[in-house]
Amino acid sequence: MFPYKILPILTLLVGVCFGDPLPESGPCSCAVIKKSGGWCPECKLGYLAGVRVTSRFFFEMLDAHGHDLDLTALQCPTCKKNATDGGYCDDCRIGFHKKKAYFTRLTYEFAQGVIVERETLPCDDCHKCPELIHWCERCGKGLLGNILISSKQDFEIARKEFERFLTALRMLPTCEGCAVAYFMRSLCPKCRKSWDGDEPAKKD
Repeated sequence: MFPYKILPILTLLVGVCFGDPLPESGPCSCAVIKKSGGWCPECKLGYLAGVRVTSRFFFEMLDAHGHDLDLTALQCPTCKKNATDGGYCDDCRIGFHKKKAYFTRLTYEFAQGVIVERETLPCDDCHKCPELIHWCERCGKGLLGNILISSKQDFEIARKEFERFLTALRMLPTCEGCAVAYFMRSLCPKCRKSWDGDEPAKKD
């Protein structure tokens, strides 16, 4: 069984070892990353699906753009197959899309969607909808922020994770560790609360 409790630490280590580190300095990039996603070193905030993230640590955990991994080092049979064919491993909680590994289910689902500007969508119901979460029966597509998802099944999976992401953002002012642990279904190192579900369980 995969050690879920250490997943935030593992994800951070993977980011350091394999991913592009978040920029420490540079000009404001908000105009670009509001659409594409990313971290602005000048404003010290990030965007995912057009939604602002004020915590650098949380943004790193989101694994917004995936990582290149040494696929030969994979031990899990499902992950080995997914690395080639694409797919998500529920045991390891790693998804693969176009040879990249995603360490959150949300960003794995987003990687299969399309970044859009709502006002340019041909469907009137979609481009006029002010809600972050929207499934359109008219065109048979869904929106989560600025991510367009064509499959209803994929949309429902991503929607649950997106709602968890939005809840975690609201938790940040109270405890950054709990916010990240809630999203990752993990353990807050400060409060010692386990967030496997929607309610915490205190650890000794």
